[in-house]
Amino acid sequence: MKLYKTSKIAITGIAGGGKTVFLSSLLWHLSEFESSDFALDGQAKIRGWHENNSGHDINDTFPFEKHRDALSRAKDWPKKTTDSYRFSCEYRRSDWKHFYQRLEFTDFPGERIADAAIAAHSGYAQWSDHLFRHYNDNHDYDAAMTTYNQALLGPEPTVEKLLAAYRLSLAGLILGYKPLISPSVFLLDQKGRAIESGTDQAIASARLCGLDNDSQFAPLPAEFRQEHPEIAREFAHYYRYYRKQLVLPLFDELSQAQTLIILVDIPSLLAGGVGRYNDNRQLVLDLIEALQTDSTLGRKLSRILRFWNSSLKKIAFVATKADLVLPADVESGRLMSLLRQMNNRAKNLLPEADIRWFTCSACWSTMPGKAPDSLIGKLRADNPQRNEIEFAVSPLPEAWPKSWQPDDFHYYSVLPTTSQNIQIPPEHLGMDRIFNFMIN
Repeated sequence: MKLYKTSKIAITGIAGGGKTVFLSSLLWHLSEFESSDFALDGQAKIRGWHENNSGHDINDTFPFEKHRDALSRAKDWPKKTTDSYRFSCEYRRSDWKHFYQRLEFTDFPGERIADAAIAAHSGYAQWSDHLFRHYNDNHDYDAAMTTYNQALLGPEPTVEKLLAAYRLSLAGLILGYKPLISPSVFLLDQKGRAIESGTDQAIASARLCGLDNDSQFAPLPAEFRQEHPEIAREFAHYYRYYRKQLVLPLFDELSQAQTLIILVDIPSLLAGGVGRYNDNRQLVLDLIEALQTDSTLGRKLSRILRFWNSSLKKIAFVATKADLVLPADVESGRLMSLLRQMNNRAKNLLPEADIRWFTCSACWSTMPGKAPDSLIGKLRADNPQRNEIEFAVSPLPEAWPKSWQPDDFHYYSVLPTTSQNIQIPPEHLGMDRIFNFMIN
């Protein structure tokens, strides 16, 4: 009879933070441990690694082999095909005589953090009141909601008019870098497709605020619910459907995690301007608030789900894509410093958790250039021949600036550098340190 030590690990992060590549690389190194430069604490070895996903729906199981092949053979970054994944594997450590290690991973999309209030409020009316309090208390949100508020006050409101106006207001929030987009499928659909660009009209016409076209819903203020109970009943019905089908299963998975990995793509935050930074930092703080047992959302979630029964013991903040910044900025600790500055409040919000900071590259794909402040790699854009090109990148600042524009810092996406022999995992930075923190 096998005896297991089980580690439940949730991985989340800002949009584009590299969750798919991070988990693919991690599993690759574990599965090909003998060919990897992965180091376990105590110089232990991994024996008999194998996946064990018999309890997962095939559509929700992380397609590790497909993503590994995309990296090694297609030489491109794997594409996400759904909003969340699960993956289980097990192995025996050479320094354990009687126990096997079982790892259970959950991919928790950062965009779903905005649905924490849906998880916490079983009733549609309570969720609606919660959102409208937030809108009314924050000027920027209140301004973006003007179109929707006008539709609520207009003559002969219909479901179609209200949904169209709410989608337009949500599009305005996205373009204004405001993180509370709920229902979150408007921002990230169930196929993992996120909004990249476009006008508010284009975004509103292309997205849904529900699981499908016929089950969309929007919040309604109390007075409107009283005056139009038939619309309120319809929205409440689809709210409960969305909550049951998408939100509760995902938050329940998160509630059972013992370790939370939060990936942060610092080059993209600098390249995107201060608005993108503020947006994504707020998303992380919202998640931390939901994990606090003494916060408003935390108390509600703990009554509904199995929060903190196991429960959360460790949080790892990880600055990903370290190969896209200058090596000197990694070696000097500037990349780590920016990560800590961004997320240091978490230490005070969750004092009982073991919180640590890491820098990593799951698939190191650049080398230093000959010119100062330059790298060499296979640029993804405008490089049909996939040639290695030397390109200039911005040095990292010592601290986050007070304000900056999207064109003030320059970083570039490159194609992966991997071996075509799938027995040889990609070069990495810091993946083993993060793994040792996860399981020890």
